[in-house]
Amino acid sequence: MRQWADNQDAQGQGRPLPHRIAGAVIATDRRDEGITDRWELVMTGCPIERVPGAADQWRLTTDSAVPQWKILTVEPVARERTYWISRRRGLEYPSVEDMLN
Repeated sequence: MRQWADNQDAQGQGRPLPHRIAGAVIATDRRDEGITDRWELVMTGCPIERVPGAADQWRLTTDSAVPQWKILTVEPVARERTYWISRRRGLEYPSVEDMLN
C-alpha cells in the first residue's frame, strides 16, 4: 500500500512513478528443435487514491472516466526469441548478427 501511495503522490506531482515490478513471460513449445520466446515486462501504477478529507486514508480508485484496467500499466522492455537446433543439447541457431560477422 505504501508503494502505491508513493506512486499516487508522484503521479499527482507529474513525476515518474517510483515503484515498478519487473518480470518475464517465457513461452516455449515441447519440441527439441523448437522456439523459445521471452518477454521482459515492467508493471507499475496506482490503483488507490486518497480519501477526500481524511489524513492517511486510501481507497481503490473510483474515477469512472478511467477504465480500471488502465490504472495498472504493463510496459514491454525487451523481447528475445531463441531458435533451437537441439534444446536438450543446448544448441541454438546462430543469430543473424553472428552469421554476418
